[in-house]
Amino acid sequence: MKTNADMENVDCKSTLKQDTEGALYIAHSENCYGELQTMKQHSEGVARMMKSFALSGEYVDVYTYCGLLHDVGKYSKGFQKYIRAEGEKEPHAKWGAYM
Repeated sequence: MKTNADMENVDCKSTLKQDTEGALYIAHSENCYGELQTMKQHSEGVARMMKSFALSGEYVDVYTYCGLLHDVGKYSKGFQKYIRAEGEKEPHAKWGAYM
C-alpha cells in the first residue's frame, strides 16, 4: 500500500492550501516530518491512484470520483476537532461508503 509520501511527492508545509471558504480541512495529522495532509491533497492523491486502478477506460470517471469522495466524512466539524486533538474520536468512513 502506498503511503501519503508516495501519493504526493511535495513539501506539505510549503504547499498547504486552504479548501473552500478559507477553512483548512485536515485529512491526516502530522507525520514523522511534521507535515500535515489537507483534504484537498489527500482526496486528489487518492483519486489519481484510483484512476490508475480502473479496469477499462469506461470506468475511469467512476474510480476517480470514488477516490475523491472516499473520505468526505472528514469534512465534518466533529472529525476536524478530533484530528486537531480538540474532541473525541469521530467516525468518518460511513459517509464515504454512503456516497
